[in-house]
Amino acid sequence: MTILIVLLLFIIIGVVFYVGMKPLMASKEKNIFPDIPSPKELHVEEDLEARDRVLKQLYTKANTPDNLDVIVIGSGIGGMATAAILSKMGKKVLVVDQHDTAGGCCHTFFEKEFEFDSGIHYIGKDSSASVINLLTDGKQKWHPMDEAYDVCCIGDKKINMMSNPKAYKEELLKAFPDEERAIDKYLAKLHQLRDMKGAFIVKILPKWFLTILRSTGLLKLLIGNYFELASQTTQSVLDSITDNKELQAVLGYCYADYGTIPAEGAFGMHALVVNHYRYGAQYPVGGSSEMIYHLIKVVESAGGRVLCKARVAEVVVENNTAVGVRMDKDDAVLRAPIIVSDAGYYNTYAKLAPQLAPHLEKKPFTNLRRGMSCVCLFVGLDGSPEELGLKAQNFWIFKDEKHNENSREYEKMTEDDALSGDWEFPVMFLSFPIQKDPIAKKRLPGKSTCTIVAPASYELFQGWENERIHNRGSDYEALKNAFADKMWKTTLKHFPQLEGKDLHIEASTPLSCKYYLNSGKGEIYGIDHTAERFSYETMSSLRPETPLKGLWLTGQDILTAGFGGALMGGFFSASAITGRNIMLDLQKLEKKGRAARAAARKKEEAAKKDQ
Repeated sequence: MTILIVLLLFIIIGVVFYVGMKPLMASKEKNIFPDIPSPKELHVEEDLEARDRVLKQLYTKANTPDNLDVIVIGSGIGGMATAAILSKMGKKVLVVDQHDTAGGCCHTFFEKEFEFDSGIHYIGKDSSASVINLLTDGKQKWHPMDEAYDVCCIGDKKINMMSNPKAYKEELLKAFPDEERAIDKYLAKLHQLRDMKGAFIVKILPKWFLTILRSTGLLKLLIGNYFELASQTTQSVLDSITDNKELQAVLGYCYADYGTIPAEGAFGMHALVVNHYRYGAQYPVGGSSEMIYHLIKVVESAGGRVLCKARVAEVVVENNTAVGVRMDKDDAVLRAPIIVSDAGYYNTYAKLAPQLAPHLEKKPFTNLRRGMSCVCLFVGLDGSPEELGLKAQNFWIFKDEKHNENSREYEKMTEDDALSGDWEFPVMFLSFPIQKDPIAKKRLPGKSTCTIVAPASYELFQGWENERIHNRGSDYEALKNAFADKMWKTTLKHFPQLEGKDLHIEASTPLSCKYYLNSGKGEIYGIDHTAERFSYETMSSLRPETPLKGLWLTGQDILTAGFGGALMGGFFSASAITGRNIMLDLQKLEKKGRAARAAARKKEEAAKKDQ
C-alpha cells in the first residue's frame, strides 16, 4: 500500500509539472517561420501613393472581412506583431486603429515636403531587426547608423557610445581613465541581465505553477537571481559601482529612452536598453512606416485587413466573455472569438472594458503609475546632411550630471516659469532622421530633417485637454512655443551651422501625444518603468491574459517599453492565445541568425584591419 501511495504521489507530481511546464515546451508542429529570409527578398516601397493605399485604408462596415478569427485594437508594433503571427498561423485578423494611418508610434508623417518619424529613432542591430525580418518574410531593409550611434553631451563633455563592446569600453576609458575598475563592474552587471529568461518564464508559466515553484525554491533554480538585480534602481546600482558622479551620469544617460530617472527607474530596464544596442544601431530603410506596410501585407495574405479611422467604443462582453467590439463611428458590432487590445492596461481596463476597472485599484496597479509624456519639435532644414555636417547619430543633451535633481526640479515648473524662458531641459534628445535613411535622402534632395524630444508634464497643458486640436487658443500656443523656442535655441548651441536653415518648424505637446496615441495622460511608454515594475510580483502579473475570457493584451505594457519590448509583447500575446510557445520557433532561427551576424561582424572587423 505504501509503495502504491508513493507511486501515486510521483504520478501526481509528474502530471502537475507536465501541465505547469507545458507552455515552455516546443510544439511538434512546423515552425511558423519558414527560415532566415534571403537578402534577395528585400523590398522597399518607394511609391508613396502605393504605400499610402496600404497604410491608410479607412474603416467602413462594408470593407470589413466576414468570419473573423481575431480583432486587434491598435496597430502599433505590438498589435501588428500579434496580428502577423496569428495570420501566419492561418487566422483571419482584423486590425482597427483610431488614427488615419496605421502604425502607432511606428508611423511617419509629412509636414510640408518633409517626412518625420513619430517615435522610432533607432533599433538595435541584433535581435529586433531580425525578428522584423522574420515577420515580414525578409522584406524589410536596414541602414546602419554611425559607429558612434549615440552621443552623450554633459556640459562641454561629449562621450560617444560605440557600436561594439570593445570600442564602447575604450571610449568610456578615454573619458574616465582612472575608472576602469568601476567600468568593468558596470559591464559585468549589464552582462548579468543580458538574458531576460527570468522575465520571460514568469510571464509564460501559469501563475498557480509559479506559486508552487516559488514556495519550493525551484523557481530560483530556474531563473537565478534575475529579479534581485533587475528590480534595483539604476541609481542604487551606479552608487554601488562608483562615487564619480560624472561617470554615473554618463553610464545612466539613456534613462530618457524609457522615461524614468535613475533614482526611480529599474536597472533591469536600463540594462535591457544598453544591451539592445550592444552592437550598434540601425534604421528601417523607407522609414518606420515601411515595417508596418510589410506587416499589413502579411495580415492581408491570410484574408485579414488593417483599417484606420476605426475607433473602438467598447469591447462587447456576453456572459463574462469578450465576443467582439462596438465601433464608435457607426455603432456596428464586429464579432470574433479572440479580441486583442494593444491600447495598454489603463485604456483597456478603464475605457474599452470598464467592468475590469476595479482591477486597477488592486495590486500590482496600485504600485504602478503612468509613464512620461513629452514635447517634440520637427524641423525641416535647407541643405543636405553633407552640406550641414550632420551624421546618422542621436544626441542626448543634458543640463549637467545631476539627472535626478534636475528632473525633479523641472517637474515643478509652472506655466509662468515656462513662459519666462529662464530654465533648461534636464535632458533633450536630438536626431537627424534623413541621414539614417537613404530613401528619405533620395526623396528630398538638398534638404534635411531634425527631430527633437524632451520630457514635459501633462499637467502643465491639462487646462486645454478638452479643446479641439489645432484650435486651443493663444495661451496654449504661447506655452507650446515657449518649449519650441527653448528646444531650438538649445539645438543651435550645439549645431550653430543650422542658424537660419530652418524652413519649417512644427511642435507637439503632451496633448498631441494624448490625441494621436489615445493615452490618458499623454504617456508615450505606457506603465512607467520604475523598480517596482521589474519586481517578480509585477512582472508575473502583467501578462496577456485578462479576467475576461476571450480578451487579451499585447504591446509594451505586458513586457517593456520601446520598440523591442512592444514587439516581443506581440510574441507573448500570440503564444498565450494559441497555447503554443512561439518564442521557441523564434529562438530556433535566432540561433542561426546570431551565428550569421557574428560571422558577418568578424568579417567586417577583419576587413577594417586590412585597410
